[in-house]
Order: sequence, then C-alpha cells, then structure tokens
Amino acid sequence: MNDSVDLSPAERDASAYLLGTAVPTSYRDGSPPQPTGALPVAQPGRAPQSARTTELATVMLAAGGGTALAGAGISAVLLALSTVDPVTLAVAAGAPSVFALALGGLLRTAGRAAKDAGTAVTTVTNNYAGPVSQTTNTATNTSRTVFGRAASTSKTGR
Repeated sequence: MNDSVDLSPAERDASAYLLGTAVPTSYRDGSPPQPTGALPVAQPGRAPQSARTTELATVMLAAGGGTALAGAGISAVLLALSTVDPVTLAVAAGAPSVFALALGGLLRTAGRAAKDAGTAVTTVTNNYAGPVSQTTNTATNTSRTVFGRAASTSKTGR
C-alpha cells in the first residue's frame, strides 16, 4: 500500500478487505452447543411474545390506567360531597337512571305512535262492472312478553 496517500479509516478498511488483508471482526463457531446443565436465567423486561400480543397488552395497560384515573376522579368527587346530606346525595345519584328510564319510555311511546300513524285505516273503493265476490280476512295475534309485546298480523284476500 502506498503510504504517501492519505486515506480515511473507511477507505483503509475497504482497501484491506479488497486486498484480503482485513482482520476478521467476528467469529462464528459452527460446532453444536454443548449442554452445561445451567438453568435459564430470567431476563429483565417483558417476556418475548408476538407483536399482536404486545399490542393487546399495551392496550390493556392503558385501559387499566384510564380506569384508575376515573376511579380517582370519582373518589375525589365523593370526598368533596362527604359533607352533603345523604338523602340529597342519593337523589343526585339516582337522577340519571330515572332520566334514562323516562327517556326510554318516551321513545317507545313515540315509536308506537309513529307505527300506528303509518297503519291508519284507509278506505278502499273498488268499482266492478259485473257479478263479483270479494272476501277479506284479517287475523291479529298479540302476545305479551317480559320485555315488551310481539304482534303479528296476517291478511288474506281473494
């Protein structure tokens, strides 16, 4: 190699590699590993797992933190309300559920009214020019269940 030329360290390494005089920086032993009888040692940090499992674990940790923050907020509110009369506190705590039940009843009634308005009785006039026989049958069954009503109507006509 010519010593009169100034080469950078990267250029010296590249020229040594090309000339075959490069010093190996690593060695891989190709022989099979020999058992030593030593037990595995637990490594610090999270255990190795798939990417999806890691993502789900992270989401669960975040949700747990959010739940802890919500619980701390509720505890702070209850601590601040500890001087309030218990009856007043019970009424304030029960108000949202009563409001939800009233709103549900109102929506159910409005739904029934809209359904009844859509099925209002209409008068049908048929004009025939000869001997005609017309038969109309209507059967309505209503069964009441624990959670509401189930109605079925079948109409047949000839």
